[in-house]
Amino acid sequence: MAGARISDSLTEYNNIKKGFFTEGLTNWATTARPAIPAGFTIEIGGSVYQFASEDVIDLGALSGARWLYVVITVDSADAVSAEFSATPPTSFNTALNGWYTGADRYLPYVFYWDGAASYLKYKILNIEGTAFVLVDGDGRFVSLKASSIETDGTALRTKVIEIGDWNMVATQGLSVAHGLTLAKIRSISVTIRNDSDNGHYPFPVETISFVYSLVADATNIGMFRETGNFFDNVAFNSTSYNRGWITIVYEA
Repeated sequence: MAGARISDSLTEYNNIKKGFFTEGLTNWATTARPAIPAGFTIEIGGSVYQFASEDVIDLGALSGARWLYVVITVDSADAVSAEFSATPPTSFNTALNGWYTGADRYLPYVFYWDGAASYLKYKILNIEGTAFVLVDGDGRFVSLKASSIETDGTALRTKVIEIGDWNMVATQGLSVAHGLTLAKIRSISVTIRNDSDNGHYPFPVETISFVYSLVADATNIGMFRETGNFFDNVAFNSTSYNRGWITIVYEA
C-alpha cells in the first residue's frame, strides 16, 4: 500500500516531532569536552524537552580511555539530563524513531575519550545494536566499529595484546596470556619493534630449530627466537619497554 497524506494537523505534528532533536554539540571542531548547547531540543517517548542553557555532559564514575555515547535520561515528567555512557544503545526503536535503551534516548554521536582531556568526535551514520559506521566532522568515512565482523557465516573478532617487556638477547622465549578459548582462535600474528622504535618487524622472520616459534596453548601465546638470528642482537635488548603487539583473530 502506498503512503497517504495526513490531513489532520495534530496527527501531522505528532508524526513530524517523533524522533526530533536539534543537531550539534559544543566544541565539535576541537578535542575539548563536548556539551549540550543552549536551546538544544529533543523529543523522547512522545514528550519534547529543551535545555535553556549549555549543559555539561555528566561523566559520572567513568574513567580511563574508552568509547563514549551520549544518553538523554528522563529524570521526571518535566526534566531530562545528559550523561556519557560506556554502553551503546540496545537498538534503533522504529516506533519512537530513535536509538534507545529502555526509556533513555541516545544521540547519534560517539567519542573516543583518552581518559583525560581529549575527545575525538564522530557522527554515527548507521547503527544496529553495537555496529557503527563512523564519519568525521568533514563527512569522511572513518571506521566500522562492531562487536564482530561476519565472514562466510562466522562472526570474527580481533584482540590486540601488548607483548610487554622482552629483552630478546637475554631471554630466548616469552609467553603472554591471551585470555581466550583456544578452540576459538583462528589466527595469530606478532609485530616486534626495535629499541629505537624506528623499525617494526613480523615475528618470526627466520625458521628456527624449535618445532614451533609461535604457538598458542590454552593459556598463552608462546614466542621463541633462534640463537644468532635476526632478533638476537642489541637492537632488541631494552627492558621496561613494550616489545610489540600480538594480534589474534578469534571466533565470537
